[in-house]
Amino acid sequence: MTIAFPDGSKIVFPWYQMYNWSREAGSGTPVLASALMALEAWAHRRIEAGEPADKVVADVIGAANPPTAYLLVAVDLLLSHWPKSSDAAIPFVGCPELLSYDLQRPGPDNIELPDYFDLKALQKEPVGLASIESLKARPSRRISLDHLLGEYAKEEFKEQRAILAGLLSAAAKRLGPAKPGSDLGDPNFMVVHALNLINPDNWRDAIVQGKAGPIEVRKYVAPASESAHLKPLQDASRERQTNGQMRQYIGIALMNPARSSPDFAAAAVKWAEEVKDKPVENETEQRMREEAIVTAAAIAARDGAPELISEKGVWIRETFAGAFKGENDPVHRSRAGLQFNPIAIAFFGTVCLLRQRLAMEDVRTLLEVAADENPAAAQAFVYVAAALSAIDERLPRAILRCAFAACQRPHRHWGVKDEEYKASVERRREELKETVDAEFAWLNGKGNEPEWPAFELEHPHTRHHVGPAKWREEREKPQPELYTDHQAAALWLTNASGIFDVGKQPWLLVDIRAAAFFP
Repeated sequence: MTIAFPDGSKIVFPWYQMYNWSREAGSGTPVLASALMALEAWAHRRIEAGEPADKVVADVIGAANPPTAYLLVAVDLLLSHWPKSSDAAIPFVGCPELLSYDLQRPGPDNIELPDYFDLKALQKEPVGLASIESLKARPSRRISLDHLLGEYAKEEFKEQRAILAGLLSAAAKRLGPAKPGSDLGDPNFMVVHALNLINPDNWRDAIVQGKAGPIEVRKYVAPASESAHLKPLQDASRERQTNGQMRQYIGIALMNPARSSPDFAAAAVKWAEEVKDKPVENETEQRMREEAIVTAAAIAARDGAPELISEKGVWIRETFAGAFKGENDPVHRSRAGLQFNPIAIAFFGTVCLLRQRLAMEDVRTLLEVAADENPAAAQAFVYVAAALSAIDERLPRAILRCAFAACQRPHRHWGVKDEEYKASVERRREELKETVDAEFAWLNGKGNEPEWPAFELEHPHTRHHVGPAKWREEREKPQPELYTDHQAAALWLTNASGIFDVGKQPWLLVDIRAAAFFP
């Protein structure tokens, strides 16, 4: 980043990442941040004592090849001491790269960092002539450097404006024309915007409502060329903002039915269908959209009017089916709740469909999802277990048996070839399909109630040294084909705890004692 001065001299600040080192949330060390804040406080006192701002800024920057960390201190001085700094600010406001880079600073400057471990109570700032809070109260913490551009459009800064226009015009020639799609974060468009901002012809008198009544102000009106350049960006930004708000509303409505309604469910479905195939900027945006679409389908299943569910039933089930094919994310084992878990949301939504109408195709879907090796749906069971019991008191039993059966996984023993292991996995999947078929037949009145699956016992391994004879004996023992995924089983069992009332669910006393889950 190069700062050009009216006399032709230049100062190069080489490393952008040092720019915010004078901030608590900066990327520098606390010692450096304290030193830079002390430098800023010292410079503020000098200007307030009557010294020229340009001399103080020059002393802050120092000799040739200064570190970029000094640059933000200089910007703080220029913003906090306007209009005393009107001459000193010209080279800095005349640098489009600095104007663009500084746009991102006010946001972090006004964010309070969370104090997770209550360490701030232990921090005692030494008493001195300045404090962190006094520096945070300066105008520079609330505005970015481009705020000064409009000030130069005023008549009293006519001479400074001519000098600044010369620096910006030279920068525009160096950078070249703005590319389509470039915004104020791009220096080649920022320089165009800056030249427009300092032009008095682009400012109009306007009346705005103040606290004490109407007041007259000067308002910037962008030229047609700038407006035309920004319109596609503004339209895209408006669409992103609308989509972001809708995703937020949908997430809130999922966990708080009071914030939903049949009309909102219809609006959520309409939005989901409209955005489904639109391009996204990155994978994170895609995942957020997919979760919101699944959530919209779940809200429709829970809160939608019968007409909506009848009309969009196929779409709702197809949306759930797509979610059930999602990847096995280990975080779903530890993070409770529906949020960020499309599989659990789809499981919840499928139960909501069952409450509207008992369709055996939805029952089978629940059994198949429970019998999947991915236990993500268990996080939804805590929300729907009671509803399932109300629909048919046999449903929780059937789902839990499928889930516990899926917790029996093929062992991958040492020395077993990949082909053999894959074959054992495929055999286990076929066995689980048979488990689902048996449970489905029972629920359909075409078979007896299946037995509870038995968990495989895991024999403890000794931690003491064993001799060759003992080692051979252990090795020659027959190894079980399956092992129990205890974590997945515990996840289902924990989320089913809400229905563990023997008085209300007498089958528990019979089935759990009979099975005991172990051979």
